[in-house]
Amino acid sequence: MKKKIFFTGSVFQFYVPEIKKYAFCKFFDFRHLSGFHGLLAQVFDKFSDTDDNAIDDLKTCDWLFGPRSMHKWPNLRKDTGWKLLGILHSPNDDIVPDFKQAQAFDTVVEDESKTGPWYPIHNLTQRGDNCDYKQVKHLEQIILTTASLDLVARTGMEYCRINGLKVEDYYDINDEGGRITYLQMINVPIYKDIPKEIRGKALIRKADDKK
Repeated sequence: MKKKIFFTGSVFQFYVPEIKKYAFCKFFDFRHLSGFHGLLAQVFDKFSDTDDNAIDDLKTCDWLFGPRSMHKWPNLRKDTGWKLLGILHSPNDDIVPDFKQAQAFDTVVEDESKTGPWYPIHNLTQRGDNCDYKQVKHLEQIILTTASLDLVARTGMEYCRINGLKVEDYYDINDEGGRITYLQMINVPIYKDIPKEIRGKALIRKADDKK
């Protein structure tokens, strides 16, 4: 079977079994900048009860959470629940988001403000100066999502969070994998609460502010 080739702007539909909803994400290919972290996926703030959905319905949708670094493109076998809806281009497709990272050995913690020091990652590989945690709090950590199931779990957890549902009623957040995903989620604000002008951008202090 000929291997399917995907591109930046590829939009996929996937099923989230815990909440019994279909969700959607868009992939961005920046592997020319980083072969390790360059494949990004971002989930739309839209859910459906049915399998029959059109890509046009996503054109005006906001994002559910920030971009995630993915190990590979999704597997489209019928038993995975993933399918390609098509290509959706945007003027912002070429903008590389900032991420955050900490020097601490264990960076996935219940309260990120108590660890560090923190610094931004620009263009997926360029480390910025150490900074106050509040300057990068709204960014996702640059952690490789090694399986599509992890993105599915984060999507379901985020759905619970924004709809006032107890995450632990749907997910085992004491399981190692589930807890890591849960902690990554609660350490960033709900996406719609992040001002649009700072989404995906580290808050870098001006030289005058550092004095």
